[in-house]
Amino acid sequence: MYHTMIITRDGYNMLKEELDYLWLIKRPLITEKVAWAASLGDRSENADYQYNKRLLRHIDSRVRYLKITMSNIKVADYRPEQEGTVYSGAYVEIENDDETEKLSFRIVGEDELFGRSDVITVDSPMGKALLGKKVDDEAAVETPGGTKYWYVSSISYRPRVKRRVSVGDYVDLECRDENRNRTVLITENPADSSFENAIGPDSDLARAILGREERTLFTMKDGLKDEPWWIERIGKTPEPDKSEYLPTSRVS
Repeated sequence: MYHTMIITRDGYNMLKEELDYLWLIKRPLITEKVAWAASLGDRSENADYQYNKRLLRHIDSRVRYLKITMSNIKVADYRPEQEGTVYSGAYVEIENDDETEKLSFRIVGEDELFGRSDVITVDSPMGKALLGKKVDDEAAVETPGGTKYWYVSSISYRPRVKRRVSVGDYVDLECRDENRNRTVLITENPADSSFENAIGPDSDLARAILGREERTLFTMKDGLKDEPWWIERIGKTPEPDKSEYLPTSRVS
């Protein structure tokens, strides 16, 4: 599926951070494990060798993709003349006609999604409808349920202040090695919460993320290995579902 080869500066920096982590830290570690497992003998029945060899191929594939993407993609840096109009990189707030539903997100390139729920792409139905709009403009968005009409209530290009995880927060997490996502609620009384993934502040996961900033990496033990996790979003409520405005597939 074709997508516009454009990315924000923040998105480009995230790709570079991922590439540096995979190439300089993760790959040497897994290469060492593969060599150690291979030295044990019969590789066909060596579970450690087979697992780490597959992981190494996955890492190499992702590294190749990142290198090609970063060499061909256009970085959409902020320009003062963009103020007041929706372009790639804009933080946008919209509401429906009777103001009963409101959404806020940033418009970014396809390679900045990372499973995030606080962004939409320039190629999504909503993104295409909003590009070039100004405050109070109407945007007609085609969805599987029919045409929806939205009004632009706010446009900004100023980065939002990063939050730190605290008790009472919902935290969206992504495992960078295995493409797993989860949202947890940190609460003093998880047993009394109706949220399925409520955890207490004394849990291992809560201790690992309390005080950490949004959009940062941390590691968690899973058996004998360290897993890299990404703090995607911190909020006081679960993020609204904007899946109907996102592309149905992505290139990776």
